[in-house]
Amino acid sequence: MTYVPVQVMVSDEGYYPRVLLADRTGVAGGLVILDSNGRIPAGVLDDMASVRGADIASATTIDLDAATGDLVDVTGTTTITAITLADGDERTVRFTDALTLTHGGSLVLPGGVNITTVAGDFAVFRGYASGVVRCVVYSPLTVTGTGAQVRAASPTFTGTPVFPAASIPGASIALGAKIAVLTETVLKSAFTDGGAAVGTFQLIGTVPLGALLLATKIVCGVAFSGDTSAVITVGDGSDVDRYHTGTPSIFAASVDGVECGIVSGTKLITTANRPTLTVTSNADFTNVNTLGSVTVSIYYIPTV
Repeated sequence: MTYVPVQVMVSDEGYYPRVLLADRTGVAGGLVILDSNGRIPAGVLDDMASVRGADIASATTIDLDAATGDLVDVTGTTTITAITLADGDERTVRFTDALTLTHGGSLVLPGGVNITTVAGDFAVFRGYASGVVRCVVYSPLTVTGTGAQVRAASPTFTGTPVFPAASIPGASIALGAKIAVLTETVLKSAFTDGGAAVGTFQLIGTVPLGALLLATKIVCGVAFSGDTSAVITVGDGSDVDRYHTGTPSIFAASVDGVECGIVSGTKLITTANRPTLTVTSNADFTNVNTLGSVTVSIYYIPTV
């Protein structure tokens, strides 16, 4: 806004000129009394400039310089590819319909991607040099999912995850103040063939000294098929089923897990050890398919 003095007031402290504010077109605004330093009091310009203007219809290019307020509603569903806004100027826009804002060299959008508006979404635009307008804030009315905002309902991921041929170890992950779990996924191809019906594999992770065993869970991702039957035990190297009782079958896939039974023997681990998996097939472990996989999780309370 521009201003011109229209009246001078006199007080004991000095002269206090009044100024008449006018917009760019010369239309008169309000009268403002300057302070003792000859300045417009703080907040006055902000209050007078913060005006909701008339609605603007969506178009390929919308002119926010022509807005009659710093807050306007943009109506309609026409795709917007450009915005006219002078360098340094700012406008806040509310969209009343669904339309597409197209990212480009002159209309720069957050993340460098197009935005499909939802009725009620807000955006703040700032003008830059060379006719560039940037959306510095975009506030969607709704978001997809829970927690942090999800920018796409169906994101695309690229690349293929690569896992070790032997096993996929998991660290001892704290589940609470007192419980931890050692978990690893092992492929049949990682087992050592004992030359008969038995194959073995020693886990990479360690059950620590002082662990108080709670339970063992076994999930068979891909069945150990090919030799009529296959069962598994989890031991400590000397006791073949130290971590559970029974011989749960892994001859069929089980994504929810198989019953392993209670902990075998004493629950307190007095010597830290790397558990050993033993798979026993019907006749010859060599006949078991190489695609089989099993995930073993040992739950315990660390006490040391």
